Amino acid sequence: MKNYWERKERWCMAYRSAEMCGHSTNNYTETAVRLYKDIVLSRCKAYNITASVDFTTTTMEKYYCHRLLKFAHSRVSTLHLLMKKQLTKSSYLSFMDIIQVSPAQFFVPSEKDATILYEVDTKVGACSCTSGKYGRFCKHEAAIYRLFNTTLPNAPALLPQDRSKVAYIALGKDAKDHSFYEDLVPMTVRKNECQSGSQNLDVISPTKTHASTSILPEKYKDSTNEVLDINSNIVVGETKQSTNPSTISQAFEELKILHDKFGTSQSGIDSLLKRAKTIKNKGQWESFVHGVHIHRYKSGASIHTQPTSRARRRAGVTKGSKRLAVGRPAQGDTKCRKRRRKLQQNISKNLPNAKGH
Repeated sequence: MKNYWERKERWCMAYRSAEMCGHSTNNYTETAVRLYKDIVLSRCKAYNITASVDFTTTTMEKYYCHRLLKFAHSRVSTLHLLMKKQLTKSSYLSFMDIIQVSPAQFFVPSEKDATILYEVDTKVGACSCTSGKYGRFCKHEAAIYRLFNTTLPNAPALLPQDRSKVAYIALGKDAKDHSFYEDLVPMTVRKNECQSGSQNLDVISPTKTHASTSILPEKYKDSTNEVLDINSNIVVGETKQSTNPSTISQAFEELKILHDKFGTSQSGIDSLLKRAKTIKNKGQWESFVHGVHIHRYKSGASIHTQPTSRARRRAGVTKGSKRLAVGRPAQGDTKCRKRRRKLQQNISKNLPNAKGH
């Protein structure tokens, strides 16, 4: 036990750092072995030592170079989708909601309960929430990235210098110049929504009332007298589109008139409230408003098949429009047996007889 405890950082989750990026298993090793078996060896064991060394130094190297260049040439959309997803989730946060206690330490309120603060450390790329506790990029870190223009080590690599580094790993000295990997459309820096100068950006100033300073942890309350030096090129979320209050009032009055005229069932009210409670960001609210008058089919609606096609299906296969089951059958499913060719037994059991060819 003493020997195990000396290397507790390798097996105890409480002592693991954020460099694991949320992976608490041997995912990287299993992925590398799977790629070697599938890509290099083609799931075949009939290779001697000489062929294995040759394939490892040629086929495997070409495969990894191809994958690295695919990322360097911006042909991998996974990271862009991840960043877009987290930025959408962080849209409920504004610049004034976040508390900055040091250049690399922030406190971000929870979406469900504003009294709960999550600590974000931009140096190691970790957040105290459940998702970002072990280094995974979460929505709280995305809010810091969006509002404070701060880079995080665990953020998706989307910058041109990241693509240039990956290309250098794949090609070495044959890699193109850094300008080759620049974006075709330069990223536009959004204007600061405060627009009142850097003197008003003291996030934790004693003369400034902040929405979350009262719930700041005790060990950080002494540092609220210090004015933080924040860069002037802060990227802040886009301002919300202004809406005429009279239009909203008119819409609610119209709904009230229709309710008084025709009445509303309790099930309809419950369904409307259930949908309204699921709204968490601006995009969901816009979809809810624009989709009130649209009849939506239930999720998973399928295309029907032709009657003649269903008639030709073998016994035991669904006659509806669902996908045909493939692969290993589920547990408990009985295999459909063929009809017996014994005429006497089939007549006595009143079953159709199989025709022999």
